[in-house]
Amino acid sequence: MDTSYEVYASWTLEPEAIAAERRRVEALFAQQDGYWKVETAQHGSFACLMCYHQQHPLSLAGNSQSYQHAVFAWNEADGEVRYMFNYGVDVPQELLPRCYALDW
Repeated sequence: MDTSYEVYASWTLEPEAIAAERRRVEALFAQQDGYWKVETAQHGSFACLMCYHQQHPLSLAGNSQSYQHAVFAWNEADGEVRYMFNYGVDVPQELLPRCYALDW
């Protein structure tokens, strides 16, 4: 039996706290070995710092997915931050992480 999970949290922070949290997450992701890819991308109105293995977190599509990723996303305009950690093996399209159905 394969285990798949989705962890998601969201709240708002002041601009100074977002900057500090971004630095903290960047330092954490920078410590990951070559197994993980780390990059920053824009997704809607959110900037996303991503640490992932296998499939890119912002391009999950198709009939069968295998993914493992952590994402810290922030919206400078309204102060919302999002934390995501998702893992899945052979996940059908309709069961992909629900956090990507949110308004971005």
